[in-house]
Amino acid sequence: MPALPYTIVDSAHQHCYNNLGEIPLPNPGQPFFGQDGNFQGHPPSYTMSADGLTALDNQTGLTWQRVPETNLDGKLTPDEYRPQFGPTGPVGPAAP
Repeated sequence: MPALPYTIVDSAHQHCYNNLGEIPLPNPGQPFFGQDGNFQGHPPSYTMSADGLTALDNQTGLTWQRVPETNLDGKLTPDEYRPQFGPTGPVGPAAP
């Protein structure tokens, strides 16, 4: 595989499947080869910011904003995402 100009973070998925269920990892040329479980890449690695509002992806260099899904319904609503404002600006996601 040629080198890429960017980093792909591995999913850590270690299983492969056929149309009936989980199978042993297939080898190149075998049916079902090429699934994520066949490949190992850069393991996920993150560093939390001191204020806990962002996380640095140590593999890609990207910084991710942490936004809680506060009502545990599996959906991020505008009320959960909207920041609260204090005297110096945003202080975090709004509470429901």
